[in-house]
Amino acid sequence: MNKTEFIEQVQEPYKDLWKCIKLAQQASVSDTQEVWDMYFREADRYCKSYPNNLFAYRCGRFLLDAAEDLKKMNQEGEK
Repeated sequence: MNKTEFIEQVQEPYKDLWKCIKLAQQASVSDTQEVWDMYFREADRYCKSYPNNLFAYRCGRFLLDAAEDLKKMNQEGEK
């Protein structure tokens, strides 16, 4: 993989993933249905944005698990 391919196949999906993770954190802190719905729409968009990209596919799977983990971590921090 050359530098251009790396940017397209790894760096761009990762930067996009990071935006989704920040939204998951916002949703887990506010814990409102509106923000969770926004997160799930964004996660769905992410998963559809990179067809045939194994790295992005695995990041998408991580994204769904990460939201649950963030919610749990935020709830435990409130105790």
